[in-house]
Amino acid sequence: MKRGGLIMSDVKNVINLLCKHIGQCTEVQVHPEYFKAAKYNEDSPEVVQCFWTVLNILSYYAIKKTQPGIDFQHYDELKSTKLYFAYLQYPSIEFYGLLDKNARNNRELLLALAWLIGMHNVLETAMRFKLVESILGGECVQSGDSLKRKQEENNENENVSSELIDQIHSIVHKCMTVSNNLKDINELISERIKSTSKVHAASSNSCGLPHLNVPEMSIIKQFVTHEDKYSEHNEKNLVDLQRLGVMLETHSMWRRNEEIFFDWMGTVLEEHKRSPMTEFSEKTVDEFSTFICILRHLTKKKIHSLKHSDGLAGENISKIPCTSRFSRTQERNTNANLWGSEISQRLEEEQAKTSEKMKELASELKAMLKSIPNCIQI
Repeated sequence: MKRGGLIMSDVKNVINLLCKHIGQCTEVQVHPEYFKAAKYNEDSPEVVQCFWTVLNILSYYAIKKTQPGIDFQHYDELKSTKLYFAYLQYPSIEFYGLLDKNARNNRELLLALAWLIGMHNVLETAMRFKLVESILGGECVQSGDSLKRKQEENNENENVSSELIDQIHSIVHKCMTVSNNLKDINELISERIKSTSKVHAASSNSCGLPHLNVPEMSIIKQFVTHEDKYSEHNEKNLVDLQRLGVMLETHSMWRRNEEIFFDWMGTVLEEHKRSPMTEFSEKTVDEFSTFICILRHLTKKKIHSLKHSDGLAGENISKIPCTSRFSRTQERNTNANLWGSEISQRLEEEQAKTSEKMKELASELKAMLKSIPNCIQI
């Protein structure tokens, strides 16, 4: 069956694939029927609950990628989800006015999910976090960021002595220690890369795969050499590796077919435009007010923490003069001179006009007084 240029069987298959992928990334079971119910805004508490949970998890992954220092998990699910979307700059006002999980707002949640997937590629982000947290993440070589953090920690832990000479000796000693540690770390990283390359070379074309990674090689070695020590932990690792492989395959299939889903979302938008405009109730307005107050509180708290973090930002802010616009423009001598001459010229013109009007008023006043000589003498 073909509807609006879309083959419905393809749409059904892609939505099934999307539900599978979302379940792998969030551990939440999503049924394909939920998408149809959301499209036509059917009253279904199960759909609302499922979409809120999925949006909460995926928006957390999206904000963790761009702004890892932000965490709203101490709020309830609705508030934390709205805050994540606000920090991601989701533009729909109606979304922030949704009241509870029993309201009839399925389509708005579906639109938010599609925006999150399309704009932030959140399924790939969630998959990457899953991979990093898995046993495969142990094989990844750490980047230079970890070394930089260690250097910063060493610098922060420096004990400053009272005497300048003691400070110099301490700094030199710590710099030498850090330098030696960095050399050892670089040597260990190089050795780890060489060992990993040896494992990959030794396991090339094994089990029909290009190579085996380190966790897989460790499991196989234990299974072959120490069969009696093959533990439940190794069995769990095998199951986790199989799940990761299925997730990677699902993601690859999703990327090849995601255009069909977004074409179908076009029909959802058309359905949304045909629906009558909903007026905001008093409860919705109260929800807006509450959410705005939370945002303002978080913003003020963030600004306050930036001003007083480590006592450095506040000092920098107090030392930086807050110059006015006119003071800043004085550095540009040419523009300042032009503006000054223009202001002086206008001031002289206004003074000349004022003096002329004063003379006219004085002459008119004298004429009026002369017309009544019997009453007033000048």
